[in-house]
Amino acid sequence: MGVWRNWVGYPGQRNKVSHKVKTIKPLDFNSLDEKNPDLYVEAHDEVGFNGCRKTGFDRVLDYLAWAMGSKAVFFLMWIILIIWIVVGIVFHAPYNWQVIMQDSQSIQTYIWDTFLMRQQLVHSFHQNLVWAEFESRTATFRRLLRPVDIEKSSSFVEETKSECSSNEISVELPTEDWFDRMSSWLTEFVGSLTAVVIYWSGIIIWIGCGAIPSNAQNDPPFTGVTTGSNPQKKPFSDTWQLYINTAVAVHLLITSVFLQNVRERHDQFV
Repeated sequence: MGVWRNWVGYPGQRNKVSHKVKTIKPLDFNSLDEKNPDLYVEAHDEVGFNGCRKTGFDRVLDYLAWAMGSKAVFFLMWIILIIWIVVGIVFHAPYNWQVIMQDSQSIQTYIWDTFLMRQQLVHSFHQNLVWAEFESRTATFRRLLRPVDIEKSSSFVEETKSECSSNEISVELPTEDWFDRMSSWLTEFVGSLTAVVIYWSGIIIWIGCGAIPSNAQNDPPFTGVTTGSNPQKKPFSDTWQLYINTAVAVHLLITSVFLQNVRERHDQFV
C-alpha cells in the first residue's frame, strides 16, 4: 500500500538516484601496462529513470525518443513540408489542404511532446548517474587514502604533479559540420530578443489584417460585398482565422522536431 499511496499522493515524483561505479578487476595483473588490458567489469542491472528495471518496452521507447531526435527525422520533416507546399501551389491552396496540415500537426505535436518529456527524464537520469559514479569513486579514494602516511603521500603528490605537468593534456571537442553550425545558430536566434520581437510583430500584423474584409465562405446569392446578412466578404472571417492556424501548425511542426534534435545533440555531447 505504501507504493500506491506515494504514487497517488505524489504523481510524477522522481525516485532518489542511488548508484555506484562498476567494480573493475584485472584478470591478468601483468597486462595492466598494456593498451587494452584484460579486465572483468561487474555487471549492473539496467534501471530506468523511474527506478524500475528496464523492460523491452522501455528500450523501444528510448530508441524511438533517440530516433525522433536524429538528423534523418529532421530532414524527413522538411521533405514532407516541401511536398505539402508544392501540393498547395498546384491546387491553389484549398481549405482542405490547410486543414490536413493542422490536424496532422496536432497529432504529431502530441506524440513529439510526449517523447520530449521522456527524452528529458532519461537524459537527466543518465547525467545523475554519472554524478553518482563520480561521488562513489571519490568516496573510494578517500577511504583508500585515509590510512596513508601524510609525509609519504605529500611527496607522492608532488611527483605526480611534475609528471602530469610534463605531459600535454588536450580535450578534442566533436567536429561540427554545416548542420551542427546551422543548428547552433538557429538555437541562439530562436531564443533571442530579436525572435521575440518578430513573433509579436507578426501577431500584431495578423490582428490588424483581420479588419480587412476576406472571403466569408457564404453561399450565393450574396446580399452585398460586405453588407447584409449574407455578405461575400467580412472582416475577421473564418479564412482569417484559418491562416493563423495553418501558420502556427507549420511553426509547431518545425520547432518540435528541431527541439528534439537539439536536445539529442546536446546529450550526446555531454
